[in-house]
Amino acid sequence: MGFPQIEKEKCFISFSKIPNLAPKNFPYAVKCYNLSPTLLKKMNIREKGDTLKVGITHILPAEIMGSGIGSLSATRGDYDITTQDLESIGKYGLDKLRLGDIIAITDADNSYGRCFKKGAVSICVVIHCNSYVAGHGPGAMTLMTCVKKGMLKPFIDKKANVAEILRIGRFSR
Repeated sequence: MGFPQIEKEKCFISFSKIPNLAPKNFPYAVKCYNLSPTLLKKMNIREKGDTLKVGITHILPAEIMGSGIGSLSATRGDYDITTQDLESIGKYGLDKLRLGDIIAITDADNSYGRCFKKGAVSICVVIHCNSYVAGHGPGAMTLMTCVKKGMLKPFIDKKANVAEILRIGRFSR
């Protein structure tokens, strides 16, 4: 039984804590947090061999993350994408970031808090807007994280936004 066929509505805490529901190729590797079963079911997620591909709007490096790093939990609060460097804003398309965008942060382990770890990938949702305070910016809340290099692979999907996926707000028509 592959990822798309599992009982996703029961996977709201972490696949690693519910091994009988873990995707066959991803037991104990991909952790889910703050993820509604409805959103999980509708996200653009594809299983290919031992890789889980997730549609996202932006791929960001851990080096531009600020406030919230070192937090003891990925289930409470968020961490901010710093926006004080104009070159980074252009390079990573931060000026096109929207509330509800699902993004990937590379070299970011959100398993038991938030930290830098080479090869890890975290999938997050943008939950608040920019700030001009140093170390702050749009906030990202963790949805998925994986420390096993190459297992969780983001791919660009311009429609990877909670409002579009769930057909709410201006996308409800």
